[in-house]
Amino acid sequence: PGAMVMENFNPFVYHLDNVLLHLGATTMAFFLFRALGLRSWALAFGTALFGIHPMRCESVSWVTERKDVLYGLFYIAALLTYWKYITEKEGKTRWFLLTLGLGLLSYFSKIQAVSLPLSMLCLDYFAGRNLKSISLWVEKLPLFALSLVFGLVGIHFRGVAEGFKETGYQFTDRLFFATYSLCAYLWKLIAPFGLSAYYPYPKLGAIPALYYITPLVLAGIGWWVWRSARYGRDIVFGFLFFLVNIMFVLQFKGAGKAFMADRFTYIPYLGLFFILAKKYGDITEGRVKSALSGALPIIAAAFIGMCAVLTFFQNQTWQSSVALWDNVTAKHPQDALSWNNKGLALLDLNEDDKAYQAYEAALKADPTQFDALFNMAVTLNKLKKYPEAIKAYDRALAVKPDYADAYFSRGQVFVNAMEYTKAVADFEKSLQLNIKKPKHEVMSAIGNAYSGAKQYDRAVAAFDEAIKEKPEADYYFRKGNALAASGQMG
Repeated sequence: PGAMVMENFNPFVYHLDNVLLHLGATTMAFFLFRALGLRSWALAFGTALFGIHPMRCESVSWVTERKDVLYGLFYIAALLTYWKYITEKEGKTRWFLLTLGLGLLSYFSKIQAVSLPLSMLCLDYFAGRNLKSISLWVEKLPLFALSLVFGLVGIHFRGVAEGFKETGYQFTDRLFFATYSLCAYLWKLIAPFGLSAYYPYPKLGAIPALYYITPLVLAGIGWWVWRSARYGRDIVFGFLFFLVNIMFVLQFKGAGKAFMADRFTYIPYLGLFFILAKKYGDITEGRVKSALSGALPIIAAAFIGMCAVLTFFQNQTWQSSVALWDNVTAKHPQDALSWNNKGLALLDLNEDDKAYQAYEAALKADPTQFDALFNMAVTLNKLKKYPEAIKAYDRALAVKPDYADAYFSRGQVFVNAMEYTKAVADFEKSLQLNIKKPKHEVMSAIGNAYSGAKQYDRAVAAFDEAIKEKPEADYYFRKGNALAASGQMG
């Protein structure tokens, strides 16, 4: 059993699983691109972009994001079978049922799959189907219904898990965050530099002017896409596909502490990769005249090579938690949360002094960052610097005066500092604030504090309360020690 546990925690197994799923999704992308008309080196170019673009790293290297590559595999497969349904004359029922089945698997893998019927409409447009046809919409009703159900369930559980948090920004601010992130995703398609596992919101009241310019940039891009429709459907299709798949993660409602993420592009970039590959094929195969036709294969090869190198180095940032947050703090040195998370990673490695320095950097960026204050106090307690730890807890409680865990943790420091009366007061305060910790643990801590203060009768009463909640042997042992110390040997 012991060997089995060690094998289950071998990261290679999980990373191999992610890589295999990504290879499966890349294979599906190859077949979808081919079905959409890409051939030869254009097909190779588009598939290579999907497979090795640096923006893939987060989805593949991060074990938790297995859901990304899993949903991506089923999602692209569903699009492929749907394309077969709308283009082939034979077996239409079979292809449509396959689409429903693969779509359902994608829904179960990740909530982002709710865009599937919209992506199918994009394929309808590209195939030249009549989007005004009622039957075209009716056939997708099962998928729209699934999207609604899975979307509502996902929103509910995200709310239960406190995934939606108000951050103080106005809705108008969030609109600019959305337009900025859209521009950033488009820019990182061709210039995938400065990638980060975490993109923090700008500070309240200090939103850079660049954010307010991005709607104009998008308006210009929109005009270009609209104008392109007179020459073909490929650019409009690719951008529509990108938009319908990215719009659900544009953070119009606060979810988490970052407003964009590389992993959000896993499926949306499929549309943009198609545009690049299609235009590459049009130019190199002579359908479109361009001065770049001779140099384009060299440019494309150089771009793929650059992506491969950048992907290799970006993967290195996922080698460990410390490496990850080293990278993030280098990109966002003024973000307190990033420094706090780096401190946690160092603390897990028992590098307490370095963890303390990380928390100092966090508090330099934001003196009211509660997590950094709390974790600094934990670190100082671990370093047996009790007076400094108590001061750090005092600062943390000044920020969150109703945080029960902080009172309990400060109480433990008071015990270590032999200030037992203050420890009891903090433990009791944590109970008043309905600490999530089991009551028997808090009562045992109170008993220990009373024992330290040599108030043995009160210690025995506290241990009795702990035993009433959970009759553990350790509580009986501690009660026995208190009784013996009070002279009650019988």
